[in-house]
Amino acid sequence: MKAKTIIILITWFLFQNETNAQDLIVFKSKDSLNCKILKENNDKYLEVAILVDKNIEIGSINLTEIASIRKEFYVLLNKPKTECLDSIFTNNGELIIGKITEDKKDWYIIYELPNKSKNNIAYSNIKNVIKCNYNSHKSTEKVLPIKILQTNNNESINTVFQNKKYRISLDGIVGMYSGFKTSNFISTPKNYERQLRLNIGFATSIHRAINKRRNILLGVKFSSLYASANAQNAHITTSDSFYDGELDTKLYLNTIGPNLLIKLGKGKSLHSYALQFGINFSYYNEITSISNYNLELSGVAISPSLHFLYDYKMSKNFSLGCNLGYEGGTLTSVLVNDNGNQSIKRLGRTNSINLGRIGLSIGARYCF
Repeated sequence: MKAKTIIILITWFLFQNETNAQDLIVFKSKDSLNCKILKENNDKYLEVAILVDKNIEIGSINLTEIASIRKEFYVLLNKPKTECLDSIFTNNGELIIGKITEDKKDWYIIYELPNKSKNNIAYSNIKNVIKCNYNSHKSTEKVLPIKILQTNNNESINTVFQNKKYRISLDGIVGMYSGFKTSNFISTPKNYERQLRLNIGFATSIHRAINKRRNILLGVKFSSLYASANAQNAHITTSDSFYDGELDTKLYLNTIGPNLLIKLGKGKSLHSYALQFGINFSYYNEITSISNYNLELSGVAISPSLHFLYDYKMSKNFSLGCNLGYEGGTLTSVLVNDNGNQSIKRLGRTNSINLGRIGLSIGARYCF
């Protein structure tokens, strides 16, 4: 077929009123090209037609230079009367034609291509945006031709949600705690210990990425939990006396230690998930008083932890999130202050204080 005939056919094919799509060829050099594939020789080359300054040019591409081909990737032609598409002009001289589904000013745009695939692009990569008037039915003007891309399209546009190098978080915590062993030293009213099961507190952490993808972060986390119990007209028995009055107990549990955070998935979404592992040091402090009697227990234990995290990105650097997790540990020895008399008591396996707790936290994250 003569070149002139091919040009006539391609011109008719590309500029008819029906919507047609371009093919995308990605090269091994990571450059890419918008074109229409005319002929495929599976052994040697592709014959393609491209638009250059509104002129159609035909050429051949060696198959050894090609990494991948995506057919019908871009809409090139006149917009049909029943459909309205937006135009995004990039800093790379690229024109993306599709439907903008979410526009976060000065941060990113999410758009849908005619093949129904969804992508995102950062505003830092955008030169101009022309939105279609969806209320108008006079969308008959021509869409400008797409220029030859100088970079790999998928790599250039999907960077708005990339992982950051540093992550700082602050959370409020509600947890269920199974400790409290005052009953090892004094008798308490029935169900008194259950009041101390519900804990409230906060946690803060800072992490830094340690790999190229920035999906593995190493850092330190600190948390502080508090619980209290109270009983009126209580009667308790110690090892050498009896006491009556208002019984009050306060429980403090502070934890600090190194943590490893592993982000799940590719991270190119508003939603992100992660697993967090830690080996922490927990400081336990329990203070009970009634009448003129005071009992204080304190100790330190190793506390392993495992948490599942979810974050929702509110802006380029700021996210809101929650995490559900478990922290363990067992206290087998405590420092006892019994009305001013201090001693170290070995609790053994039977009477050890279980520091295990399940917690739910909600908070904010700042990444940069």
